[in-house]
Amino acid sequence: MDIEDKIRRWDETIAKAASAVEEIKEYSDPAEFEKSFENVLKNRDISPATFWGDLFNNAPKEQREFLEKQINEYRDLKGLMLQVYKHSSPEDPAVKTMMDFNPATIFSVITLHDTAFGGYMGTYARLTTNCLAFEIIEAFKGRELSEAEKLNDIVDELNEDRRYEEALPYSEKALSLSPRFCLAWINRGISLKNLGRFDEAIKCYDKTIEINPLYKKAWYNKAVALYFMSNFDEARKCVDKALEINPNYPHALSLKIQLG
Repeated sequence: MDIEDKIRRWDETIAKAASAVEEIKEYSDPAEFEKSFENVLKNRDISPATFWGDLFNNAPKEQREFLEKQINEYRDLKGLMLQVYKHSSPEDPAVKTMMDFNPATIFSVITLHDTAFGGYMGTYARLTTNCLAFEIIEAFKGRELSEAEKLNDIVDELNEDRRYEEALPYSEKALSLSPRFCLAWINRGISLKNLGRFDEAIKCYDKTIEINPLYKKAWYNKAVALYFMSNFDEARKCVDKALEINPNYPHALSLKIQLG
């Protein structure tokens, strides 16, 4: 296998990191995720060997020069991204797109803020998205959970044990500490749904959707609550929205069959 094939294989493998980052986001306190994201942008102590290891060390000179150039561009781009991130609000489209790690749109949105990004579009979109994802995953390994995450884990365990009433004070506390913690809103909604408090559960799911309209679990769980309320038309709309976000979402596919 020549060096080009090895690089392509590496690129295909590391590209999967973007979906792993999305899972990290779903399960994490957003304050913790955003802190890690900013720390990654600040980190300039990287080299081609950080990502390619022996593949870089053993490569021919011209390949090493090519990879070094890519990483230098990546370092520069991270600096520009940090400027956008630090001087924009969390609701800014550029910041939201960076946090989504969407390689199809990340650069087109950021260029609205700084034309310097235009030089990094195309080839570097994929490289940067993959490397950012890789670095975020590394930053999250072995970290200490936030207090909100610990409380949410208790809610999850109590829901598993069907102790829904007991779970509510823990989710309330978690959300008081981290009001934008989507998974805590979802778990609170699950507790309320299983207590038959469907309207309150839907409010939790709607709050999640307000925070993150692409949070598929919120659309699915809202569909379940509407299903139990016999509001099948609205339930179908929510299932369709969940499947629009992820066409292979198994729970939503199953519910869609039930709804007919």
